[in-house]
Amino acid sequence: MGVEYKDYYNILGVSRNATEKEIRSAYRKLAREYHPDINPSAAEKFKDINEAYEALKDPEKRKLYDSLGSNWRQGQNFNPGGFEGYQNVNFGDMGAGGFSSFFDILFGAGGGGFAGQQGFPGGGAGFEDLFGAARQQQGGRGQRGGSRRQAQTPEQLSVEEDLYLDLEEVATGVRKEIVTPSGKRLTVSIPKGVKPGAKIRLAGEGHQGHGGRGDLLLVARYRKHPKFKLEEDTLVYEAPVPVPDLVLGGEIKVPTLQGELSMKLPAGTQPGRLMRLKGQGLPGKDNQPAGDLLVRPKAIVPEHATEREKELYQELQTLYYQHHHRPV
Repeated sequence: MGVEYKDYYNILGVSRNATEKEIRSAYRKLAREYHPDINPSAAEKFKDINEAYEALKDPEKRKLYDSLGSNWRQGQNFNPGGFEGYQNVNFGDMGAGGFSSFFDILFGAGGGGFAGQQGFPGGGAGFEDLFGAARQQQGGRGQRGGSRRQAQTPEQLSVEEDLYLDLEEVATGVRKEIVTPSGKRLTVSIPKGVKPGAKIRLAGEGHQGHGGRGDLLLVARYRKHPKFKLEEDTLVYEAPVPVPDLVLGGEIKVPTLQGELSMKLPAGTQPGRLMRLKGQGLPGKDNQPAGDLLVRPKAIVPEHATEREKELYQELQTLYYQHHHRPV
């Protein structure tokens, strides 16, 4: 029996002659779009994306995959040798947890290989090994193609995945549920003040291979916030303020990561002027002082002024130009 063929180029949306940079760029874009933290219903899609990238990012794996040729299509039944004698191989025993049986058969990453199967070498074998072995089983026609792949090190079996955090979660710390490459669900504690790009290592939760099991590295990423812009530990908030309050002064409500605060505006506040709320930005790591929150007022101009408002604004305009030069 065979297993379903995986068209890794189609999964990543790239051509078969795509460069490493194009493959990496396509993977990052898709991984962000279909990450379970953002799109919980896309877990299988995300798994396929990771598998495709794992196969194509490595020049040796990609060369091995390309040796299949371009005639295979997604959804077709894949039988590595295509010979009658191949039918006594039990593909059902080949699964490796994290990736599909197709991947495991092709690259020997599952650790199962063809050990114990009649006529096949022990240990995990790459496609060229299996192709040659099938020919030998048909009476020795052809020579065994390629050499047995060396066991991958735990470092090579490690996996990096983005972990997206809201700024509120960064401010307080949070416990997040994640799904490992093998499908296991784990809860991890994220400390407050974690920086973007920081890595949290989960030992032994990466891919399984002949060299052991790699680690899972969670890379902290910040989600875009609907209210704040971020400059290192400093938050910037654009506060909408009615024109009369800018002229006469007043009090405005300012959101923070911990709740809402009141802030006084002095009379004659200019739009765009930065005002600082100390310690209301992101918390510092390892008990370092928190960053600040910068408030930038922006004027609210009525789009549809009433007739009375227009009269008052015209009167104000006349008074203004009696005391100030009209701009050129």
